[in-house]
Amino acid sequence: MNEFQIFIDQLQKELSEHFGNSYRVTVTETEKNNGAVRYGVMISDGKTNLSPTVYLEELYRQYTEGKTLCEVMGEVIRIYEGTKAEKKVDVRFLTDFSRIRDRIVYRLFGYESNRRRFAGVPHIRFLDMVLVCYLILGDETAEDAAVLVTAGLCRLWGIDGETLFDLAERNTPRLFPVRLLDMRSLTGQKESYMYVVTNQKAMYGAGCILYPGVPEQFAEKTDSSFYILPSSVHEMLLIPDRLPFCAEKFGGIVREMNRRYVEPTEILTDSVYYYDKEKEKILLLDNSENL
Repeated sequence: MNEFQIFIDQLQKELSEHFGNSYRVTVTETEKNNGAVRYGVMISDGKTNLSPTVYLEELYRQYTEGKTLCEVMGEVIRIYEGTKAEKKVDVRFLTDFSRIRDRIVYRLFGYESNRRRFAGVPHIRFLDMVLVCYLILGDETAEDAAVLVTAGLCRLWGIDGETLFDLAERNTPRLFPVRLLDMRSLTGQKESYMYVVTNQKAMYGAGCILYPGVPEQFAEKTDSSFYILPSSVHEMLLIPDRLPFCAEKFGGIVREMNRRYVEPTEILTDSVYYYDKEKEKILLLDNSENL
């Protein structure tokens, strides 16, 4: 048994003793982006049918750096108390398509690393990426406030994949408006060499590059075609082609960022993309080593 598992077992035991027999403390395993598995604890008091999951990886890191188990447990309790539902939630609304149709959005992920996860899930391939749909339940910034839309849910709602993605294409820009950041504000440079495109929530904003009109408007703004570097599932870096960058380095830069700075669950792809202003099309650059 590894140290992380020992930590989980001890934490579950201490939480169970703290809350007593009227509560249930369970350990969860959830598959996330790129096949990564995250571990968490769910605390249920029996009064509600929805319980928040408190993920443990960051808390374990704090534990290894000196926090006591008692302090970690206190943090779990604080998170639980701040996010728990006070009463049972009527989940029958999930079956009422008229009530949820305006809450369906899409998110962008890498395809190969999620092939198994999205098998049987309605999706659209885009280059070496994939679009899948989620139903937003409440607070758009909460990690567990979205439900992956499966083929089973589509059958329950009586819709096909085309209808699903038509709704997502309308809803996503409305619920998560695009945000374009000029990196001059961070670098202090006089000329703009790099921009960040994300959404107003800075959550799963990489898909903003696919919003209708977004790449065209950026090309018009900079009067150039541009490179697209995926820095995470949350954002893309945009670099105008007319500016003095060593484009052949971009592939290595993306891979380095992904290996050193991006959480495994937040990596989009290692690829580099290019928006051709004349063709009005996003292209996958096959060999990022030699652009």
